[in-house]
Amino acid sequence: MNIKTRNTLIVFQFLLFLLWVPDRLHAQECPQFPADCPEDMESVQDSTACIRNFIVAEEISMQNYLRYYITDLLKEATASRHWSFYPFAEEANGISIFPKDQDPVPLAFPLRKPHVFDISFIVLVNQDSLHAWQNWYNQDMKEQLTKSTQAYQQAASDPAFQQTQQVNMDSANYYVTLQTRYVTEHMAEYQKAVVNNNQPEIKKYEAGSKELEDKIDYWTNKSNAKTEETLSAANKTYQDFTAYNRAKTISFRNACMLRIKFSVNATLTNSYEPSVTQPVKPLNVPGSSFSLLLHNSQRDEKAIFDLNQFTRNPDYAIILFGKWDLNPDQSHGYHARYTADIKNMDKQTPKKIGSDKIQTVAMYVEGSPGYIDQLLRSLNTRKLSSLIIK
Repeated sequence: MNIKTRNTLIVFQFLLFLLWVPDRLHAQECPQFPADCPEDMESVQDSTACIRNFIVAEEISMQNYLRYYITDLLKEATASRHWSFYPFAEEANGISIFPKDQDPVPLAFPLRKPHVFDISFIVLVNQDSLHAWQNWYNQDMKEQLTKSTQAYQQAASDPAFQQTQQVNMDSANYYVTLQTRYVTEHMAEYQKAVVNNNQPEIKKYEAGSKELEDKIDYWTNKSNAKTEETLSAANKTYQDFTAYNRAKTISFRNACMLRIKFSVNATLTNSYEPSVTQPVKPLNVPGSSFSLLLHNSQRDEKAIFDLNQFTRNPDYAIILFGKWDLNPDQSHGYHARYTADIKNMDKQTPKKIGSDKIQTVAMYVEGSPGYIDQLLRSLNTRKLSSLIIK
């Protein structure tokens, strides 16, 4: 890439970044959008696809049972509060082995470790707030985004700016050409000097090369400085827009939805960084072995694309069922107790408990603390706990 191309990208990378998030979300549009849209779950819900993924029949039956069981629990919990919900995502992976000189095959059922199955839902707690969010997104937010985009476009298309940048980039490219010629013409003598350890000649070559590099850097830095100066007002407009968009999005998400994930036979809970996420208080959840409300001081908008992150909202809860080591590890994650015995995890030892039996459940609820509390009061968590094998 030459200097001209590189500096042209500097001008327009702001525009690309500015447009990326809304376009990325728009690509996932569904009737509930901008609330989270369901992911493709065919690879987990279709038995043939599961078999291709080395999930055995017993585990497929387990997934199907849990899907209906947990859905019924949520139906009961949400109906009592006149809420609605819809499936968000599912994840499951099989276990394969590679017999000598053969294609991979599923590991035999008696040797399989506990089958991990993740299922998530979106609960809509207030339809009026969702409609207000949709109206804001389609009108005011897009108007503010357009203003921010136009500020960049106007700054980048200013004739005086373009003329100055042309001089800067032409000058930088001129010295790039000279440096390329210098290297081509002197490389043989430089290599000879290196072989003979001829320090005067080595220093002479390096000094000439550095002189040209310094001139390239001078004109490149001058171009970049001009870009930053020209786009400074547009940057301020964009910063104002992102702050506004962030505040409104948090407010609307908290007002209208919860995201819930059930991780069945989870081996380890999601870890967190204490400088970002802080425990708020323990929760009293019937049937659970551990429960905690946490607060994120740094919300991460991109976490929507990762099912295992809970940093889109400022607050989330973690509730554990079954046997867990309640002494967190260095990353502040909690380990399922069954993982302490390597024989429960390897591919060689016959397992005392089948992979289709449920030993742990890690439940995560992301949203406002008030709605998290209401959901946990309505959800029959003792019935959820009864899934755990005794």
